[in-house]
Amino acid sequence: MANNGDDRYLAFKCVWIIENFSYYLPWMKLKSPVFSVNCLRNTKWQLRIGFQCDLNPFYITNELCREDDDTETPIDIEFELSFLGKDDVPLAKQKTRGSFRAKDILGFNKFLELEEMTVRKRDFVPNGTLTARCLLWSTGTRSFAPGLCTIRS
Repeated sequence: MANNGDDRYLAFKCVWIIENFSYYLPWMKLKSPVFSVNCLRNTKWQLRIGFQCDLNPFYITNELCREDDDTETPIDIEFELSFLGKDDVPLAKQKTRGSFRAKDILGFNKFLELEEMTVRKRDFVPNGTLTARCLLWSTGTRSFAPGLCTIRS
């Protein structure tokens, strides 16, 4: 059942604060610490940010990865990945849905043009810090109190 991002079905919110983002180089792939989502069968997840430098223009990639865990069943979710400004408003965001098995990765190869981030660096990377957010919605019909984690690296 589609929930259209209805907060009643929001299962989890993860905010990843990446300090010294300005020093990362285009060939690096950044991986968040792994986080667990109890209401989605205790599955483990990770955010990944990289650079797609074989395209012109260059793009920043933003992906959600389900880690290897004890749950064999695929997890069907709707998710939104975003970069937040200093007032926690999304400056760039994309949303999709998918079915994740362990070790599956879904996301956006063309999340944001690197040029746009460079031009608006003060907005995207204030004080050298990029804030990435992931929202996970259950595709089911039951509602529950959403989980939250904030991680720093």
